[in-house]
Amino acid sequence: GLPGTLAGAGAALGLDKQKMTEGKELIQYFCKPCRPTKANGGRTRNLPSDAPEKWELFKKYNEMALDKLYTDPLTGAYNRLFFKNRLPALCRDTVQRPLAVLYMDISGLKMVNDLAGHAYGDALIKAAINIVNCSVEKEKYVIRMGGDEFLIIIPRCPDWQMREYLRCIAHLADVYNTDAIIPLLFGV
Repeated sequence: GLPGTLAGAGAALGLDKQKMTEGKELIQYFCKPCRPTKANGGRTRNLPSDAPEKWELFKKYNEMALDKLYTDPLTGAYNRLFFKNRLPALCRDTVQRPLAVLYMDISGLKMVNDLAGHAYGDALIKAAINIVNCSVEKEKYVIRMGGDEFLIIIPRCPDWQMREYLRCIAHLADVYNTDAIIPLLFGV
C-alpha cells in the first residue's frame, strides 16, 4: 500500500532530507491548541512568552525555511519566487535608488548540456554566479530566473558604477575562459 504520512512517502521515495524533527515539534507547540492543565496554567495556546527559548528556535526554523524557499539549490542564488514576492517592495523603496538591473543569459548552455552533459552546464552556471559575486562587492540580489537566465539587481548603484561592474564581469569571464575546456559566454 501507500505510505500514510509525508515522512513515510519521503522514506519510500528514498529522500535523504526529511523535515527537521525539532521544527515539527516547534510547529506543534506554537501552532496547535494545547490541552489546558494545571502545569500550563490552564492555557489552550502556547505563546512566545510561555517558552522564549523555544520561540527563538521557532523563528530561526522559519527563517531557514524561507531561505530554502527563496534559494536556487544549484547556485545558492535567489530564485524566481524571490523575484516575484520580494522584488516589488525593493523597487518601490526610494532609499534603494538608483537601482541597477542587469539581465544575463549564458550563451549556448543548451548545446553544452546536449553535447557535454548537464554536469558541464551546471559548472558553467556556477561559474557565472561566482564571477558576478566576485565582480560586485556591494549588496546585490543575484536571481536565477530559470535555466541560463539571471537577473542581478544592485541597490544604490549609479550608471558609472554599473559600467565598472560590467567591465569586471567581462574581465573575470575572460580569465575563466583561458583555462576552461568549455568557455563561458554570456550576453548582457
